[in-house]
Amino acid sequence: MPARMIVFGLVATLVWALLHAWVGWRLLGPARLPAALAAVAWTLLALDAVTVPVGMILSFRPEASSQTRALSWIAYVGMGAFTILWAGVAARDLCWWLLRALDLVAGSIGPNGRFLPSDPAVLVSWLARSGAVVVLLACGTAVAALLGGAREPRVVEERVALEGLPAAFEGYRIVQLSDLHIGPTLHEPWLARVVRRVNALSPDLVVLTGDLADGRVADLGPSLAPLGDLCAPDGVLAVTGNHEYFHDAEAWIAFLKGLGIQVLLNEHRVLDKGGERLVVAGVTDVSVGRMLPGHTSDPAQALAGVPPDAPSVLLAHQPRSFAAAAEAGADLVLAGHTHGGQFFPWSALIRLVEPHPRGWYHLNGAALRVSPGTGHWGPPMRLGAPSEVAVLVLERAS
Repeated sequence: MPARMIVFGLVATLVWALLHAWVGWRLLGPARLPAALAAVAWTLLALDAVTVPVGMILSFRPEASSQTRALSWIAYVGMGAFTILWAGVAARDLCWWLLRALDLVAGSIGPNGRFLPSDPAVLVSWLARSGAVVVLLACGTAVAALLGGAREPRVVEERVALEGLPAAFEGYRIVQLSDLHIGPTLHEPWLARVVRRVNALSPDLVVLTGDLADGRVADLGPSLAPLGDLCAPDGVLAVTGNHEYFHDAEAWIAFLKGLGIQVLLNEHRVLDKGGERLVVAGVTDVSVGRMLPGHTSDPAQALAGVPPDAPSVLLAHQPRSFAAAAEAGADLVLAGHTHGGQFFPWSALIRLVEPHPRGWYHLNGAALRVSPGTGHWGPPMRLGAPSEVAVLVLERAS
C-alpha cells in the first residue's frame, strides 16, 4: 500500500475519533445521564469510532468472509448514522453560537430580549433537551435513509432533444448506469436484478459512467460478471471513474473488455444507421486519470475527427468535465460521480461544493445530465437523492 494512502488513513482515523469525542462532549456532558447510561453512550461512540475504520479495512481483504462482510455493513451503517448525528449536533451548536451572539448584541434590551436562558442551570437543561431532540431526529433520519438505500433503483425516462439528430436515431434509447459501487454493501444478486431491469427496457445502447466497484478485480470481478449479460443492439460502452484508478484501472479495463464492454479512453465510436450517424465519445476520469500514463482526461482528443454533421454524446464520470466537453463540441454530456449527495444532510449541502450535483445543465449550446447514481458508496443509505436507472430517449430538436 502506498505510503500516502497509509498517512491519509491514519489522519482520517484520527479526525474520525476526534469528531466522536466532540459529539460526546456536546451531547453527553449537558445531559448529565446516570453513570451507567453515560458509560453505555460513550462505549457506543467509541465502538463506532473503532468499528468504521476496521470494517472498511476488512472489507477490502481478499479473504473477506461473510462475517467480515457483515462487520463492514455494520461499519458503513455506523458511518452514515454518525454522520447524520454529527451534522445535527453541528447545526444545533451553530444555532447556539448565533443565539449567544444575538444575546450579546441585544443584552441592553433586558431579560425579555434574550434568546437563551441566563440562569446556568436552566441553560444546561436547555442544552440537554435540544441534544435529545437532535438524537431523536438523527435516529429517524438514519432509519429513513436506510429504507431509501434498500429500495431498488427507480427507472427514470426522459426525452432529450438533440440539434441535427438524424431521422434514423429518432427515439433512440440510451440507458445509463453510473456509480454501481459493487463491494462491501452491494453484491452480485443486486447487480443481476439491475441488469434484468435494464434489458427489459429495450435499450439501443447501454452506457456505464464509472465507479463500478470498490475493490480489485481479483476480489470483485465475479460480482460484476452480470454486466456481461447486458443486451443492446449497439452494445455497452463505458468510461473510467476515480474508483477504478484506486484499484488498478488497467485490470478493470481489461476485465470489462473481457465481458464484451468497450471502454472509451478519450476516444469515440460512430454509430451508423443507413448512412446516418451518431457519435458516442468517452473520456477518462478528470481527477485521477493522470495516475496512468496516457489517461489524462481530454474531451478534445475524444472528439477529434468525428463526422462534422453528426451530433455527439460524450460520457464522463465527473460533471467537472462539462466545460471542456462543451468547448470541444459535445452536444450532450452524461456524467455521474456526485450521487446527488446520496443522503441527508449531504444531499442538501452538496450544492455548496459541486455546481452540477444532479439533473440538467446547459452551457454554450451543450447539455449536461448528472445521474445521482445507480448504487451507493459507503453507507447503504439514500435520502433526498434516490438511485436510478436512466433511460434517455433521443429526439430531433424542433
